[in-house]
Amino acid sequence: MKKILLITSTVFLLSTVSGCVTTPKSDIKPVINYANTFKFETDHRLSDLTIVTKGQRSSAAVGQVLNFLVGTGSASTFTKDDLIGKKIIDTNDTSVLENPIYDINSSLKKRLESQDKKLDEYLSPIILSNATPLWKIVYVNGNTNYQLTFGAKLSRDENSIQKGLFGNQEVIRKRHIYCEYRSEELPLEEWKANNYQKVANLKSEVIDTCMEKFIPALSTLTNDEFKVKIQ
Repeated sequence: MKKILLITSTVFLLSTVSGCVTTPKSDIKPVINYANTFKFETDHRLSDLTIVTKGQRSSAAVGQVLNFLVGTGSASTFTKDDLIGKKIIDTNDTSVLENPIYDINSSLKKRLESQDKKLDEYLSPIILSNATPLWKIVYVNGNTNYQLTFGAKLSRDENSIQKGLFGNQEVIRKRHIYCEYRSEELPLEEWKANNYQKVANLKSEVIDTCMEKFIPALSTLTNDEFKVKIQ
């Protein structure tokens, strides 16, 4: 009898101690990553303007595509928009060549900081990254002219509830918003003239084109469906 009482007493003690340290499941809150606001991702090879000629769209240039577009296609499916191109070395003013995505990055960060929203409650950061067509002067099919191009995108993980076989399920998918710019077609000599002055003149137009697309996108990407769901 004494042994039975001792065992019963011990079990009661353990359950009491366990009750002191156990938190009901409904009270557990997920850890929120306070860095989940805004992130800029780029490739050092895309920092400056490049030129893509018809001769570059050959097997020798395939490596320039596949390294950048990992998992997005194969050597047989890439287009001239995917080519990184050759560095420009025939100008003294390298500031003209700098990728507009750096200016877009600065503007978007300031815009987000001014918003009256708790940006630390989200699943993941808004990511600004390069997209095709890349920042370059590229040949035009069918003639001898060239075109200035640029592409960028904003991305964020979106939280949605979908009905499944075993009830509602939380699904996380990535939302992308793209910006694309293509200039008028001009001979390559005109693009190169006066240290690429034509590029310098159009750079603000490139930035404005993308900001017009991305500013309303910030409102979309900070809606509730992108927040951490607290059960």
